[in-house]
Amino acid sequence: TCANLNGAILDDVTITATKWYEASGGNPAFCQVNATRAPYLDMEVDVPAGWSGRLWQQGGGGLDGKITSAITTDATTGAITSMSIALKDGLAVYAASNGGNRSAVPAEAAPLVWANGTPEGVASAKDYAWAALSTTREFAVAVIKKFYGISPRYRYFNGCSNGGRNAYMAADRWTE
Repeated sequence: TCANLNGAILDDVTITATKWYEASGGNPAFCQVNATRAPYLDMEVDVPAGWSGRLWQQGGGGLDGKITSAITTDATTGAITSMSIALKDGLAVYAASNGGNRSAVPAEAAPLVWANGTPEGVASAKDYAWAALSTTREFAVAVIKKFYGISPRYRYFNGCSNGGRNAYMAADRWTE
């Protein structure tokens, strides 16, 4: 179940929070899984109850640094105010901070963190260059396998700006 994943470690990714959303207002029921991997890579996977066997990655943009979530919620009530059409159509959707940087934390934000010479800065730059793509993809597949016991039949990537660069790299590296 959704709650049973909270705190689990899949490969080197730690699930930091899970939340089950009931179906409402034309939106499907789904589990939102949030996770992190050192040093600064944050991820979100949304797994619908009526999964179609498809996996959709939402790419970021610019220097990334924040998750492009499949949902938007009201800051006061927490109610969903909008949802990605992919999630509405039964696709599992995942996204990440992609660059491994955290834009809301100045000491962990790109591009300065990449030039600070620390091991964390070097690892964050590597995530931005290419490594985050593999980590997030493998994590999303692992979460889906926990829910459904099988891998996705089809995989998609959507992005522009840096997300477009990521899409080209993903297509080149993972042809299936």
